[in-house]
Amino acid sequence: MQPSITTSLRRAKEIPCMIICSGTSRLVVIDGRSLPEPGPQRNDVLLGLMLGKPHGLGGESSQSNRVAVVTSDSRREAFHFHFYQLIHQTGQMLDKMECSNAAAAAGLFARLSRIARPAESDSLIHTTNTATGQKITLSIPSQTEMWKHPWGVRFELAAEVSEDVRACAEPLHMLVDGRELTYHIVPRGNLFVFCQIAPQLMTPELSMQIAEVASQKAVELGRAVRPFLPKIIPYQILDGTHVQAASYFEGELHASMPGSASMALALFLLLVRPDDLPGQDLSAPRFEILFKDGSMDVAVGLKDGVATYTEFFTPVRLLMHGAAPIPPEHSFMIEVREEEG
Repeated sequence: MQPSITTSLRRAKEIPCMIICSGTSRLVVIDGRSLPEPGPQRNDVLLGLMLGKPHGLGGESSQSNRVAVVTSDSRREAFHFHFYQLIHQTGQMLDKMECSNAAAAAGLFARLSRIARPAESDSLIHTTNTATGQKITLSIPSQTEMWKHPWGVRFELAAEVSEDVRACAEPLHMLVDGRELTYHIVPRGNLFVFCQIAPQLMTPELSMQIAEVASQKAVELGRAVRPFLPKIIPYQILDGTHVQAASYFEGELHASMPGSASMALALFLLLVRPDDLPGQDLSAPRFEILFKDGSMDVAVGLKDGVATYTEFFTPVRLLMHGAAPIPPEHSFMIEVREEEG
């Protein structure tokens, strides 16, 4: 005789989670069943978990204050995640942003937690970032220790994405410190400002000046609904396949190029500035994005002039797993399924 299932409410005392390093991002990844429903209470819990004193799990950098909340899908080979970016300096939580590294970290969590697994004889699982609606295909390493090897991250692109990026082709200009700077504002999950300036000439102070001007301009042009500090991407095309770049957010220079920024930059150059890519094979475009201490390869799927995907590989490592205590001021009730008999 099968035991019957009952559901009861209990006060949650801790949150099971994993801490995963994906690229240069460190993420706290949580099963959505361990949290309140999306809304103000969940936001308060995550802020307390990450930024609470003295034992918050977050760090000083924006790249170490990231959370992915994973939920299941009706298909075995798919799951969902919601990406949250927390800002250490202001205590803000941004919940409508994109992060490719978060997708890979969420994929590892989903796989290890058996929330999702590939179909037979396959190495792919599918996910959607519910923060932005971006659909993503993840390639799982074939090695047994999948938490130590690079994962493939492919952003699937709807046909209108190419049109949206091309609509940002008209260059914009601003005066900064008495010199004219040419830039483009491109919304792609995040709000990017691509600046035609050698990355070594960019500074945190200059990036903040550009961000403040560009955020207002983005609203004026209808590319953002409110002033929102964008990611500042200075870049310089070295040749058709090599591009030097950097990434700034909230005045902070990222340790490397975030995958989402690299994919957006490759897409922008291919669709808006193809004449500046001598020697690039436009039937199968690939870019090597060079940053201060390394590089990242990005591939773009192109069919009849329409971009169908962007893709790169990112290293993923499981740092630890366990349970974080819930601060008393953020306590909540959670449903618990129990077997009887």
